[in-house]
Amino acid sequence: MHDNALQPDPRLTGHMPGLDGLRGYAALLIVVYHYTSWVWASHFGDPMPEGIKSVIALRQYGWLGVDVFFVLSGFLITGILIKTRDHPRYFRYFYARRALRIFPLYYLALLGALIIAPMLLTVGPGEQETLDNQAWLWLYGTNFRLAFGPEHIFGEGWMSLRHFWSLAVEEHFYLVWPLLVFLTPARRLGGVCLAMVGVGVASRLACYAWFDPEKVGIVVRAITPCHVDKLALGGLLAYGLHQRVVSLDRLRPWAMASVVVLLAFLSVCGLRGVRHESFLMQNVGYPLITLASAGAIVLALSAAPGSVISRLLTNRVAVLLGLYSYGMYVWHNIPRYWLGNKGMGPRISDAIGAGPTVGFIASAAVATLGTILVSAASYHGFEAWFLKLKKHVGYHAPTSPASGETASGYPEQSSESS
Repeated sequence: MHDNALQPDPRLTGHMPGLDGLRGYAALLIVVYHYTSWVWASHFGDPMPEGIKSVIALRQYGWLGVDVFFVLSGFLITGILIKTRDHPRYFRYFYARRALRIFPLYYLALLGALIIAPMLLTVGPGEQETLDNQAWLWLYGTNFRLAFGPEHIFGEGWMSLRHFWSLAVEEHFYLVWPLLVFLTPARRLGGVCLAMVGVGVASRLACYAWFDPEKVGIVVRAITPCHVDKLALGGLLAYGLHQRVVSLDRLRPWAMASVVVLLAFLSVCGLRGVRHESFLMQNVGYPLITLASAGAIVLALSAAPGSVISRLLTNRVAVLLGLYSYGMYVWHNIPRYWLGNKGMGPRISDAIGAGPTVGFIASAAVATLGTILVSAASYHGFEAWFLKLKKHVGYHAPTSPASGETASGYPEQSSESS
């Protein structure tokens, strides 16, 4: 057993519902962002009502939910790897558990979108382009094809799979990070994480120096090196907390400050109309979002029971959203353009006898609720069958409920949704 001085904070062991809630809200942010897009709003007529423009302005930075996912993944995965690095089946168990969580739903979605749906629906030029490039989707290369391929690839017509770019980034992380943690001496892992943060920042700056101004925004948003800092900062936080280099309570004031600074920055950017794929957002905004995401993790873990933050992140709805978050992300965007082209928004507006702005909000709410219901059915009716198989590659029963460790000192996965 390890020396007691190096035992992690008890709040880092076992199940962490606050992180489920954080994950759930991040997923909800992304879903609402996509269902209140300009494309969705365009079906309410031209000129677009001012009320709809105001709604779009309020949600214009909802894409940052993906960045929260990256930091959260870096934190959770690095924590697991640190605690299991001495396990005799370190690689086998890690990759098996990741495959059981990620692959079934991902490839089910591809099977439905790329194999079954084209047999039932009309395939236009946009859909055909996706089909012609589908190898990138099957092999988790979506983000690089998106960055360097034809404009709007994977997003035309009813077959919208552009959002799978972030799943490719995460998969690249899962492939490389376990080896890096395994080969790095424990005392140096923090330094490696910090160096990788620098790699991410430098990669974005290098892209702006190298690529054409009209292309660089999508390149930076899509390719893996430009997101390494987000995953690595999550890893650095996990290292610091698990190795007792820092404590949750000591980080809490800084965490709160990082969230406040980000909100202030985004408010100013929103008023000035700063675009997502701009130099300012990608080279100043991204680091601030990354720091605030790490801060949100600290606040989620350190929140006192019964506090506002604790109630916000650990209530049943938030935790369930976290449980269904992967399905929400996978499923929500696939039918978005098709539903929009079918005029779902205006139809709902007419059905409830509301004006365009209320109809726009109502249609987004209906689409979001539908996504949650589909994701719940997906989780319980499909994903759960594969998650049950994790027991065959688990770390056995804990020595005591409070320890969060097994008889050999190895932790179980902190959450079935991770």
